Amino acid sequence: MLGEMRDSVSANVAIKAAQTGHLVLSSLHTRSVAETINRLQGLAVDLAGLSHCLDLVVNQRLLRCLCQQCCRPLDRQQLQAFDSDEIQQARHDYQQQFGPIAPAMAIGETSGQLSSLLQQSCRQHELTASLKRQFCQSLIYPLITLVTGLGVSLLMLMWVVPKAGNFYQHSQQPLPGLTQGLLALSYQLQVGFLPAIMILLSSMVCLTMAWRHHRYRCNMERILWWLPLIGTLCRLHSQAQLCLVLAITFNAGLSLPQCLIAAQRASSWATIRQSLVILQQQLQQGHSLSQVFNSGALDELFKQMIAVGDAAGTMGATLKQLQQHYQQALTEYTQLLSKLVEPLLMLLLGGLVGTMVIALYLPLLQLGQTL
Repeated sequence: MLGEMRDSVSANVAIKAAQTGHLVLSSLHTRSVAETINRLQGLAVDLAGLSHCLDLVVNQRLLRCLCQQCCRPLDRQQLQAFDSDEIQQARHDYQQQFGPIAPAMAIGETSGQLSSLLQQSCRQHELTASLKRQFCQSLIYPLITLVTGLGVSLLMLMWVVPKAGNFYQHSQQPLPGLTQGLLALSYQLQVGFLPAIMILLSSMVCLTMAWRHHRYRCNMERILWWLPLIGTLCRLHSQAQLCLVLAITFNAGLSLPQCLIAAQRASSWATIRQSLVILQQQLQQGHSLSQVFNSGALDELFKQMIAVGDAAGTMGATLKQLQQHYQQALTEYTQLLSKLVEPLLMLLLGGLVGTMVIALYLPLLQLGQTL
């Protein structure tokens, strides 16, 4: 009996003892039975001698068992109730726990391709998370610069500009329009600083409550999509997410109404969900596929490609190509936007601070020309 083969010496002792006709029992730390040979080879054991003396390898595993205090038998009626009601409740629970891969779990259970759909969904989620992390990291320095610049501007408006205004009141020269506007802004800021803060906080609370309401959120999303820079990013994200779910579900063998239902549940954009509900209603009324996708908040390229795929009978490949196109466009635009944020913020802050400095020095320049 050899307690454990830890090194080359103990392993060779066991092999030599077995070769002399003794029954040798020992233990070895491996992950599986198949890795035992590799482990012994790593301990410098002669494989030729091992093949004559190795008789049996046993792997020990723990078996699952039911808790005697918690388990209870289920009859046929309870099993049917579990199949109908509690599975839907369980899906609702893992929708909150697993987030972006929850739609793939529901689709995989329906189509029988749970493994492949989970792999695709996880890869897509990792790519999206990587883009989001990269974009957030690129915003750290610009946000610090923005906060610093706004703090300096606020300090100038609250402290430097009023003192300069008091100095300019003693001169008989008329002030330039830019300087007068800066002094008026400083005065309004001193008088209404606290009310402005209260109005800002109240507006943020109202916008947050409106964002949670479906009808107002759709209108806010449409406004957001028309904003420069950020609007294009939001549109690309919504189209990429829609094409991803449609491509996965359609290629998994689900019918088109089931694909639209899955895309509606998986989409994080209320405008897309509203459009998909309308598309389902039009599809039930007997409209063709190209006519159905020709309406709603969808991109023109998406509509054209869907019409081509419907006519050619290659809808699955078309959806996959659309998903790859929008994902690549989203990646490239995110990288471009992360590079443009810092120069734009520097330009904005430079223009703000420079305008304030010019407004403060213009009266001095006029006074120098008069003297």
